[in-house]
Amino acid sequence: MERGPGGHAPYGDHTGTAVEYFEDRGGDRQTIQADYERSIELDIEVFESRIKELAERGILEETLVIYTSDHGELLGEGGALGHNDPMRPELVYVPTIFRHPDVPQETLGDTSFHHTDLFPTILTALGRDADWDQFDGKSLVEALSDTPRPCFWENQFLPDKIPGISGRLGYEGVWDSGGGWVRTDSSRLDRYSVLLGKLFRSSKRRYMRRHIGECFRSHWWGQQTFGNPGFDDDQAQSVLERAKSDARRGERRDLSEAETERLRDLGYLN
Repeated sequence: MERGPGGHAPYGDHTGTAVEYFEDRGGDRQTIQADYERSIELDIEVFESRIKELAERGILEETLVIYTSDHGELLGEGGALGHNDPMRPELVYVPTIFRHPDVPQETLGDTSFHHTDLFPTILTALGRDADWDQFDGKSLVEALSDTPRPCFWENQFLPDKIPGISGRLGYEGVWDSGGGWVRTDSSRLDRYSVLLGKLFRSSKRRYMRRHIGECFRSHWWGQQTFGNPGFDDDQAQSVLERAKSDARRGERRDLSEAETERLRDLGYLN
């Protein structure tokens, strides 16, 4: 597994952290977008070099190659930068490429591929048997549909000791290839408190201040539809309720100072 430069700040040829990048670039959207495009170019170069290396070693046709990302990136949409803001298509839809002789050689446009589909697809492509009922996802090798799929996002931005404010943002969405339906389970007071904190402390504050109207609008709505999803509100809520009822027990632990600082450098924390 290799983490490429990808579309993750710092973009382009900047050698600092994500925080330093946004501090340096300020509110110049055109420069940020140009740097982002440069990042993608660099990532493609790395990916192609790995394909070439596998071919030169004679193992390309017996190697499963996957190119994907864990999230998208905002480049000014909704007055925001990065990926710590309300759920939008630019954050949810990410490119995914599989290269293997047993994976269909086609571009899938009218179907819904989910991160939970990665593991079943890997097992099938490598000829491994498994109890498929234990997985939430589906194998790309077998078949995919455009069934609406859930998406969840949650983060803590402010101390939870402020009276009446949790400092938490949370969004729930349902998406298919046509679009998505998103609702927030954070109060408007929490949303605007977080926004206010970002406007004063975030490394992206200069850009956000220049686009304050967009920022306020994107944090105002409690429910929104993007694109033309093939389902209605009731179906979306049913998908979310089913996903929550099927949730498996997880484990939570506090981050160390080093882990917290690393996530801040990568832009996940403000």
